[in-house]
Amino acid sequence: MKTESFIYELNCSTKQEAIEKMIRSLEVEDFDRALKAVLEREKLANTCIEHCVAIPHGKTDAVKELSYVCARSSKAIDWGDGRKASIIILTLSPENSCGPHVIFLSHIAKLLENEEIRHQIENASSADEMKEVFSLI
Repeated sequence: MKTESFIYELNCSTKQEAIEKMIRSLEVEDFDRALKAVLEREKLANTCIEHCVAIPHGKTDAVKELSYVCARSSKAIDWGDGRKASIIILTLSPENSCGPHVIFLSHIAKLLENEEIRHQIENASSADEMKEVFSLI
């Protein structure tokens, strides 16, 4: 099972399509359960934060360990509530895991406050370059 993935160009026109494509890139044990977890969390509150960054996430037994996918979209995706996302980090964590899930979300949110990091992701020329940005962190 893939625990991380990087998508250079998302090529999606809706939030739903983006979330589905990102989950598929992780090769989760059960796509429907993973999708349901993320969409249920998204209903509670919009996960698009400042600077066109969205961090959709969910807890599900469809993964055995924290898994994430980082994607960029050259055309910002409508994330609802008048917000747009062009950098998206989708995270899935096991149902019974709390600490790593919260720590990762906090770390990613703080990291993406950094304009230079966002710039490097936005201007990467490949998924490998995006992965390299994350490896330096």
